Amino acid sequence: MSDTQEIVQRLEHEMAQRAAAVEKVDAFKAQFNRAIKAFMATDEAVRGLNDHDSEVDTQIATAIDEHLRAIDRLCRFGIDGGFGEKHPVKEY
Repeated sequence: MSDTQEIVQRLEHEMAQRAAAVEKVDAFKAQFNRAIKAFMATDEAVRGLNDHDSEVDTQIATAIDEHLRAIDRLCRFGIDGGFGEKHPVKEY
């Protein structure tokens, strides 16, 4: 085999290896892009759930606050002049 044939064969082999490597890189890029899209969709969903959870937490806190205030009023002023402090509004 001549030197020229060896060089051509070596170049062909290197080109085939490069083409295979390019295919692997392209496949990795495609898989990486799919992973990024999936991550972004998941992140958006989690943010949406967090927003919803925050709204629910606020509603629960408001309801608890209202109940505690009602209990406080009952303890201070009672029902129908029951126990505790005098009611701040005069009855006529």
